[in-house]
Amino acid sequence: MTRTGGDAAAGATMETVCIFSSDDEGEAETIRDVLEKHDIPTLVKNLYTQNLFSGIKMYTGRDVVAGSIQVFVREDDLERGLEVLKGEGIAPEELVQEAEEPSTEPRDDSADERRIEEKRLVYLGTTLAVLSFLILPYLVSLPLLFRLVKIRQTLAVMLLSLGTVLAVGGLVFLLSR
Repeated sequence: MTRTGGDAAAGATMETVCIFSSDDEGEAETIRDVLEKHDIPTLVKNLYTQNLFSGIKMYTGRDVVAGSIQVFVREDDLERGLEVLKGEGIAPEELVQEAEEPSTEPRDDSADERRIEEKRLVYLGTTLAVLSFLILPYLVSLPLLFRLVKIRQTLAVMLLSLGTVLAVGGLVFLLSR
């Protein structure tokens, strides 16, 4: 339940629902503009969130910390909002599936678990690669990067290369002292 604007002062609560979700700021801005042009108030989550791990977004296409950019509307405005967006030529498959009635079929949680595991591997691999100049993180990251090769080969090779360069630089620095 989300409190919105003037309703919060009155003590009333208003349910909001996600009508659109994307990793593209431009798409989210367009959806918001279209809805607000038709007098449908919106709340946008994660649009201008500071990306602490910008390198990860570059490799994964999304902010793994904050998540996707989401456009919310009041529950009462959901149907009208969907009609407005469809009228503007935005395909229904681009809209968030949860905006429709919840499915009664059981969800496949294994796909969610795989996606979470992939994000964890990417985050950990990137962190260890960056810290490889300390040598020990490089050694710890090798088995992790070999697991990541099966999921994202290009990213794993890039992180392995970065880690190797930093580890060699750290080793040269230590030996030169």
